[in-house]
Parts: sequence; structure tokens; C-alpha cells
Amino acid sequence: MPLPIHDCFRVLRRFALTRAAVVAISLAAPAGIAQAQSVVATVNGKAITSFDVQQRIKLGSMTQKRPANGKIALQELIDDQVKILEARRIGYRVTEDGVEYEFNRLAKGYNQSPEQFADTLRRSGLEPELLRESLRANLAWEALLRDRSRMGSHVTRAEIDAEISKKKAGEGTITEYELVQVLFIVPRGSGGGGAQQRAAAARRGFSSCEGGLDAFRSMTDVAVKDRVTRTSSDLNPTMRKLLDKTPVGGMTPPNATQQGFELIAVCSKKQRDNPELERASVATELTQKKFQEGSKEYLESLRKKYNIVYRR
Repeated sequence: MPLPIHDCFRVLRRFALTRAAVVAISLAAPAGIAQAQSVVATVNGKAITSFDVQQRIKLGSMTQKRPANGKIALQELIDDQVKILEARRIGYRVTEDGVEYEFNRLAKGYNQSPEQFADTLRRSGLEPELLRESLRANLAWEALLRDRSRMGSHVTRAEIDAEISKKKAGEGTITEYELVQVLFIVPRGSGGGGAQQRAAAARRGFSSCEGGLDAFRSMTDVAVKDRVTRTSSDLNPTMRKLLDKTPVGGMTPPNATQQGFELIAVCSKKQRDNPELERASVATELTQKKFQEGSKEYLESLRKKYNIVYRR
């Protein structure tokens, strides 16, 4: 059974989020359609028509949930051609087999044959060949980025130290808690008011985990669990905030559960460095950030290398 049109768009949206560049449609419309459209720009003589722009707007609005914008669509189409031209200049050729592999992968993602997928696109008003050309541009761009990545993005020791200091001001440490759960059980058929009052009174008289927990073990209908260690990264924000407010040697207020009323004794708190802030990890993160920023600058520099003419 053919996929609904909105499912097709979901496939394309998933593809767009996992590739190195945003999916953009082809610049080469079928001859009959292209001839009926006006040329709005050229890149080294390659024409971009109003039909191409309309298609790119449609795909963008469906897959990226953004309002129609002809200016953005046209720029993306121009960037597609720039990427293809630059890849050819450095000697990289995007093969048709590579393009078909990507197209077929999209089709397979929704259990469609390439022919069925192409029909789905046509029914939604999108030309399959236009999508293929965008895949060609994405493959070219990936090749260009791989070529640049071999040159690396140098990160200095000072940049790493500055980034670590910034992170430590927020999430640079992890709190490690030693906790004991105490449960005041509510027997079946009885009201919970008595158990809640007992739990509240016991909490007021609790002063430390050393010795204080033994008193709970001697009570009826009270369960004392084993001591456990939890870290702030393991806990939800509400529980983390509650434990941070509870002093060492104190207990959290009674909390109703399916079995009764729960108290949590905070036996210790320790802070330790967040392992995610190791120098190697921070260096990798900064390198990737620099590379992404450099990619934008790289694309801007490529636009200046080619003859782009606007006809509007």
C-alpha cells in the first residue's frame, strides 16, 4: 500500500536531520517543466528556475516546518551547485550509483521500492529528479568536509582551560548521595493518617544515619532498605532539588507511595568532578564546534569563487 504523503515527508525530515547538510532539491527540473519557468539565477551558467524555487519551498515547509521563503530556498539551491562544482574542481565525482543508493535508502526506510517512493513524491507535488540532485549536492558537500577535516581544527590549551572553567560554573561537578529509604507501611484496609503522623514524628526525631536508623528497624510496619549511592546525574530535577535542600543527617518529608509513606535519609553528600569534563572530551567538543563554524565560513568562501548571477 502506498505511503500517505505526510509519511513520506517524515522520511525526508529524518534524512535531513542525519546528513551533514540540509536536504535541498535539485536544480535540474524536467525539460518540459523548466522551459515553462523563468530563470531566476545562474551559477557558472547553470540555470535555476522559479520551478526549482517553488519545489524547494514546498520541501522545506513540509520537512522543516518553516514558512515559505523564496530567498532562503534560492540560496540553498545556489549552495547546492557551488558544492557540486567545488567537489568536481578538487577531483571528486559523485557517482550515480551513490545517488541511487541514498534515494533507495530513503525508500527502504518506509518499506517502499524506489519506484513506489518516486510515485509518492510525485503525488505530493515533488519531482524525484529534483530530490536526486539534492542528494548529489549533499554527497559532494560531505566529500568536501572530509577533505577539510584532514587539515584538522587546532584547539589551544588556553581554550580548553577556559571551556572547562565555564562548564564547572554550571554542570562541572556531580553530587554523590548516600541514601537510605525508610517506608512506613499502611496495612490494607486501614487509613493512612496514622502512618503519616508516625513518619512525620520519626523524621523530627532523626539526627543521623549512625544509630538513628536502628530505631526505625525496631518499629512495627516499618521497612528500612539497604544504603545506596546515587548521583545527581541519576536523579530527576525534583528529587535532586529535594536532596540538596535536605542536610546530611536529615530526612526528606513523608511522601505517599502505593505501600505507605516514604522517608529518605541523607547519610552523606560528596562532590566529585564530572567525568564528562575530562580534557580530552572538552578538546573533542571544541574541535567539532570549530569545525562546524569553519564549515559555514568555508561555504561562504566558496560562493565567492563561482559566477553567481541573479536575474530578478
